[in-house]
Amino acid sequence: MMQTYRLEYKADCSGGSCGPFDRRLGFSPSFMSLYRIRCLEDGRLRMSMAFSMQRKYRDNGIFEPGKTLVGEGAWDGEKKRLCVVACRVADANGSSTVSDCTIGLSLWFPSVLSIEHRSTISGQIWSYRDKNDSGYFDMVSFVNLDTRLLRSYHGLKYKYTKLDLVNSSCVQGDASSVRRKRFPDVKKAGDMSFSIFVKDAGGNISWGYAGLLFVGETLYGSSLYGRFSGTQIPVPALVDDDPRCWHVSYYVRYGNESNNPTEISAEGTYDVETGMLIMVGCRQVGSSLDCGILINIQLAPLNPEEGEYSKGKISSTRENSDPLFFKPLEISVRGMYRTQAAENIRWMNIEIAMVLLSFTLSCIFIGLQLYHIKKHPDVLPSISITMLVILTLGHMLPLVLNFEALFFKNHSRKISLVQSGGWLEVNEVVVMVITMVAFLLQSRLLQVAWSARSADERKQGLWNAERKSIVLCLPIYCWRIDHFIYSLWIFWN
Repeated sequence: MMQTYRLEYKADCSGGSCGPFDRRLGFSPSFMSLYRIRCLEDGRLRMSMAFSMQRKYRDNGIFEPGKTLVGEGAWDGEKKRLCVVACRVADANGSSTVSDCTIGLSLWFPSVLSIEHRSTISGQIWSYRDKNDSGYFDMVSFVNLDTRLLRSYHGLKYKYTKLDLVNSSCVQGDASSVRRKRFPDVKKAGDMSFSIFVKDAGGNISWGYAGLLFVGETLYGSSLYGRFSGTQIPVPALVDDDPRCWHVSYYVRYGNESNNPTEISAEGTYDVETGMLIMVGCRQVGSSLDCGILINIQLAPLNPEEGEYSKGKISSTRENSDPLFFKPLEISVRGMYRTQAAENIRWMNIEIAMVLLSFTLSCIFIGLQLYHIKKHPDVLPSISITMLVILTLGHMLPLVLNFEALFFKNHSRKISLVQSGGWLEVNEVVVMVITMVAFLLQSRLLQVAWSARSADERKQGLWNAERKSIVLCLPIYCWRIDHFIYSLWIFWN
């Protein structure tokens, strides 16, 4: 597995002393990738280190001279870090050779994270040469970039350092205006992480993601079983035993994936009663860390009204003349909480069960009717054709309305409810099959009754009775006809 790290140079470095590669040669890498890691029997390991200007590095199977290091090392159990001695890959007469093994590398796993230090893997690269030697370079630090790897580590703690900059509105705010609304609970896995759309001042919209990392000092979702089984993750009270206000830590990522998207580390408070999420954020801008960022997000309630959704803003607290200043960005969240999705699936399963029961009973009763008229064919002319036509149309209506769902599925108009595990689609097919059986049985009963009526000598008097029944029943079923016509209009448009 290839790991990518961001290189962090000293601010006062100059010339060719800023890293393992001479800047005067026009190559000053920003990223390092560790790959081809091979563990040896004696506890040591070998690896390759590729340096590039882009975040994503593709292994083409070639050691590129001047941009690659190879090393050998071992894990130091006492210091709890990986120690490696690396060598440069140079070009000698058209072939790659290993030389100058005077480079050291160490790598470790921090146990306490903060808004300014979110990396789960940190390390340093230095030179063993004398400071006056031409091959010497200043120490370079590196950190891993994938925040999602946090969930793979257990025992991590978080230290809040910017909470004094966050307004304590979650304690003093007025929740009377939203008293009847329920907002996501931090103890429910999945509700507090969501996809976002970020709109800049120029109207450009980019997709992103806001993921909850820590609730207090507890790593959110660290239990893989809890994440995938939907169970609650126990979280202790964090702010003066007040269940309303919680300290939370987030990572926010948005922008073009192919062009180094923006990543913000954030921490702040979440008010359960008002759904207000207020955080201070930090982002890496070149070699500088900009922590003058304020993020406000008003989460939508679990019982939203029409057109109500989560929205917020990312703004800079710096002066307009500051080089790190940026214009406010609007955040919008369009989607469904996992709790809402689970509740909707539960109600849909209940509705499907009731429909299955209803149409199953219809099939049984129609079958009994067909069995009865087979033994007593003399009752066929007395059966109301109007009633049979209405019942047949009633069984045909669900088939027509679900025709598009069966044969012309429009995935852009469907919400993917992964918690159903596929049973929702199976239930839909079962309902359609039973509905089709009921429709065919009802059509058979109508055909037999119609044939018997046509052959009966008293058909004129029976047809007069049918016309009277149509006049009586038509107002009762007109609303179904209107719904049928409206549904057809929606289908064709």
